[in-house]
Amino acid sequence: MSESDRTERTLPARFKPGMAVVSLSGHDRGSLYIVIGVKTDNRLVLADGGKRNLANAKQKNIKHVRVLGQAMSSQDLAEALHQEPCERERDTFIRKLIRQWMETERAGSQDKMSSEE
Repeated sequence: MSESDRTERTLPARFKPGMAVVSLSGHDRGSLYIVIGVKTDNRLVLADGGKRNLANAKQKNIKHVRVLGQAMSSQDLAEALHQEPCERERDTFIRKLIRQWMETERAGSQDKMSSEE
């Protein structure tokens, strides 16, 4: 396998930085995370800005998470994290991103329920 093949396969097609995912197994089952990057072909690097901040990011097998959607484009996420001057502010940014994701999902599900009535 050449070096270019390895770099193309580093991130599974369905996982991209900036995606919101939920943990399906382990003691953190049900926790929401943002995909920060990948460690190997089948392990993601996840952060929630709280217990799992950027300095202590969670590594999780791709089989143990479910994609909820794209919270932010990978390029925008990289730029936003690069702009924040310290880790503490980056973690705050991640927490706000997760909170915004949850609010938009809640609003979307309420809209869907009200249109069914």
